[in-house]
Amino acid sequence: MTPEIIGAMCNAQYVYTCISEIRPLRCGDLSALDIIREIRASGTKMVYDFDVAHLEPGDELFIEEMDIVFFNTVGFDVYRNEQSYEQAVAQLLDFGTEIVVVTNAENGCVVYTKKSASKCSGNFS
Repeated sequence: MTPEIIGAMCNAQYVYTCISEIRPLRCGDLSALDIIREIRASGTKMVYDFDVAHLEPGDELFIEEMDIVFFNTVGFDVYRNEQSYEQAVAQLLDFGTEIVVVTNAENGCVVYTKKSASKCSGNFS
């Protein structure tokens, strides 16, 4: 990654990615976490489509640097491990994540924030 690409990302409103895509990034002496922190410090929101199939030890550090996360129900079950649904959502929100979205295929999704949880219907016709 080049400083110019980081600059472009810092000028965006949102950067949409997943851990498996951002984990290997480097720019000079900057690690992927350094890059994320620089982008977020500019006001850009980091949005993760959570690909739990590729979680590795240490990835919780990336999770703590996310503003918005998307999971499907299977992925969220893998992420939460033995935690209850509520505990896992609370943990993400405690990390500083602003919005947690758990999609339920044709049944819509549930959107969690620190203030509320809202269900979205799967019927959009």
